[in-house]
Amino acid sequence: MQTDRELTFADLRRALDAHDPQLPDLVVRYLAQPDPPENGPEDPPAEGDESDEPLPALPPDTWTLQKLKQTVFGYQMGQKTATERKVTRRDAWAGLGAAPYPPPRLALAEILIDLYERGTPDGRAALLEIFRRGRIGWGLWKAMKTVYKLAEARHDAEFFGLLAWRLDAYGSQDKVAGEISKGTFAYLQRRAWRYLRHLGQSVPELFPHFATQVLRHYPRGASFGECWVAHQIWNHQELVGESTLPYASGPPKKLKNRAFNESWQLSPEPLLRLLEDAHADQVCRFAISGLRADFPESLEDVAPEWLRRIGDKRLASVDGFIVKLLNETPAFHQSKLQSLGLESLVLQLLRSENADARKYAIAYVQGFAGELPLDHLMELALEGAKEVSELAVTRLGPRSPEELGLGRLVKLLGTSAGQKMAAEKLRLGFAPTQLEAPEFITLYTGGNAAKSFLEAWFKDAEAAIPAALYTALLDAPEGDAYWVRRDVLKVLAKRKGSEIGRAWIEKAVLDPRFTSEVSRWLRAGKLKGDDLDVEWVKGLTLRPKTRPLALALLGNRKLVSFEAIGLPWLLAMARQADETLHQFAHRYLLEHVSPRDFGGADKLWELAYGAKQPEPLRLFAATYLRVHHPELGKGMAETRS
Repeated sequence: MQTDRELTFADLRRALDAHDPQLPDLVVRYLAQPDPPENGPEDPPAEGDESDEPLPALPPDTWTLQKLKQTVFGYQMGQKTATERKVTRRDAWAGLGAAPYPPPRLALAEILIDLYERGTPDGRAALLEIFRRGRIGWGLWKAMKTVYKLAEARHDAEFFGLLAWRLDAYGSQDKVAGEISKGTFAYLQRRAWRYLRHLGQSVPELFPHFATQVLRHYPRGASFGECWVAHQIWNHQELVGESTLPYASGPPKKLKNRAFNESWQLSPEPLLRLLEDAHADQVCRFAISGLRADFPESLEDVAPEWLRRIGDKRLASVDGFIVKLLNETPAFHQSKLQSLGLESLVLQLLRSENADARKYAIAYVQGFAGELPLDHLMELALEGAKEVSELAVTRLGPRSPEELGLGRLVKLLGTSAGQKMAAEKLRLGFAPTQLEAPEFITLYTGGNAAKSFLEAWFKDAEAAIPAALYTALLDAPEGDAYWVRRDVLKVLAKRKGSEIGRAWIEKAVLDPRFTSEVSRWLRAGKLKGDDLDVEWVKGLTLRPKTRPLALALLGNRKLVSFEAIGLPWLLAMARQADETLHQFAHRYLLEHVSPRDFGGADKLWELAYGAKQPEPLRLFAATYLRVHHPELGKGMAETRS
């Protein structure tokens, strides 16, 4: 039976045997897949295998993953003794292991444990990445627990740090629902802290090195509300005797609350390394506080390369720390930054979330920086904080309208800092008729000031905004806004159909956003004569939703002539079984078509009484003959109408 799985367990084995560098990605992607059905093999049959019959159902007593979950997490477990629960879990796992096709990911544990035991550099790197990113569920969880215990026993700081972080960050982890309980995570969180505490008691000088190996892994934007290990590291004294965490979002202001405070004061190296490796702003604040309080001398001669590395984090705490170092160190005077290779670092501080860092960078630009690239200034003007945007606009001011370009000026018009300058340069260097659709859309949807400028610009030039710009706006994502659609359609309703364009109107009729309004335009004669494609209108009769519109247009002689419709098409509609279509054709032919248009009475007799004619057409022809008969037609309702 064929399967549609992207990866199979056999793929992982092949990658492992081949020492494939993509192994971590393959394992992570494999774990992200749902488990395969448990009534057949995971691998698809070999090419040419004709065994496409559905796989048989499993016998009722067969152990499956779902049956195991119901057994080990069922309410009955609460009524058992500890020994009984242990035996129940053991028997359940043994039963699943003996099943014909248990979930293959359960076998991943032994492979990953063996990879750790080999201890090769490539294997360790691959395993770290798998443990970092893999979705936690049975299989991977067994490997993580086993390797964690081995890392504790072997004092393997690298693996201990990574796994302690994943255990500690329970709330933000990617987990398989219903497999590992929060209580299990909580137990191992406390075990990780117990290991660190014992390490600090027995070998204090090692405690900071292991603690920083944990802290370095918390990601940017991490929430520390449930992170027991992190809070114990940086706020242990406040948590002595506590079983739960108080509300806290980051490290405390008092460094003396750190676990094993004296051990942090032995060497700056762990904190320097932590500041370089960490991703979370709270962790960097913790490292910075320790460095400034305990090792100020270590910060007096830092290398420019180190500043560049930590500056690449783009974290508010780190940016503020860098600026303080630059201000406090004579060797880093702003006049020397370019020669030290630090100018790019300072310029990126213009985009910092730290106000002091932005202020420092602005002062550097005003005093020492050369001409900044045009695109860089545009980014700052459009996306920077208020003071940064104003700086960028000031730098852009001397540029000519032609150098800035129509597109850039239109974007600047939407900023508070650049609005006045952009308006002046647009009027000076460009005519509104030069606007292309992207610039028009930006102005029309860029706020009241930009829209008012747009309308006044065209008015002063005594030019009307082209309908093509309005239709381009309606076709753009910005045109989905209700107020845009309402206002633009109101404008277009006053324009000629030829100006709007037949192609757009035909497309808009089929768009639910415009169908109602554009249908009214067409009924009112927005397109007629040569501007109206009669064949397209005929095609609309094939769609139930557009059929009423199409028949209304075809039936309006002011918009569509009989010659444009043609007798063959009307006769074809008269033959249709659909009542709406053949009634329209019958009425139209009775009202607007003379006998000679049919080719004379003989042709009508053939239509009325020909054996091969469908019933709707025969009824119409018979009615037509009676209506046009000099005697029989006098009293007929059709004749009077």
